Amino acid sequence: MGPGLYASMSEVFGFLVAYGGYNIFVLSREASVEKSKELGAQFLAADYSSPASLVSVLEFNNIDTVISTLSSMIGADPELALIKAASASKVTRRYIPSMWGVKYTTDVAAIYPLAHDHIAALDALNASTLEHASVSNGFFLDYWGFPHVKSYLGPFPVVLDIANNAAAIPASGDVPVAFTYSFDVGRFVGKLLAESEWDKDYTIVGDKLSWNEFLALAEEVKGVKFDVKHDSLETLQLGRISELPGHVPLYPFFPKESLQGMCSMFEMLMAKGFLNLERSGSLNEKFPDVKTKSARELVTEAWKGK
Repeated sequence: MGPGLYASMSEVFGFLVAYGGYNIFVLSREASVEKSKELGAQFLAADYSSPASLVSVLEFNNIDTVISTLSSMIGADPELALIKAASASKVTRRYIPSMWGVKYTTDVAAIYPLAHDHIAALDALNASTLEHASVSNGFFLDYWGFPHVKSYLGPFPVVLDIANNAAAIPASGDVPVAFTYSFDVGRFVGKLLAESEWDKDYTIVGDKLSWNEFLALAEEVKGVKFDVKHDSLETLQLGRISELPGHVPLYPFFPKESLQGMCSMFEMLMAKGFLNLERSGSLNEKFPDVKTKSARELVTEAWKGK
């Protein structure tokens, strides 16, 4: 068997399957022959509460590289267990932690407390012998094309609810935000896997625009004016945002208070410039042959004539 790759959620293994060239395994609660056939990656049963069993899975399947997209909502323990297992595995050399989005620092954690879990994972990696790299790609652009563009991500309308012609702009709306389509992230990660050595941190910037620019783009493509509200930093600091129509169907799975709290933290990070990622030194510059999908391209593909 060639070098194996582990991905913990479909948005990563999906675009890596599309990239090709790797044996891809997904550690799931249970093995699934049906999902393996459907998605082109082998689903393996994994117990994140048992690092020893994870070591066995990694070694038996000759998994060289771990790519994690474990959710922030489940706490630090699963990622720490996976790092411990990868460190103990005789065949695993490399690890990309679940850091997609921003570079997690104490300043970020002051706004978004779940960042402390990511910082703990980085500390564990720095204490290990694993070669590791964090990849920051801003917000996944997919969310503003759902459900009309190919994506393994689900609905999550933040700031712009294009389906319902509505927006709730955080603060001034003038601070640039980085956005990257998930399949473009996969192509960059595929390129990165082929590199003989890694740096500790990488950024990807598929496109960058302010929320006011994104709103104007969405209105232009759809040919309608949106119902626009504005949320001050003071409102966001209270854990509140203006409700968008697309939020309501999510409440049975993501209660309103929790969703508002999560979105308010994301929007504060954006308003304070933490997602204003720089193209200088990015993977875009390292791999200029990878052409990324722009916000205009995605919004036009998803919403023109709808």
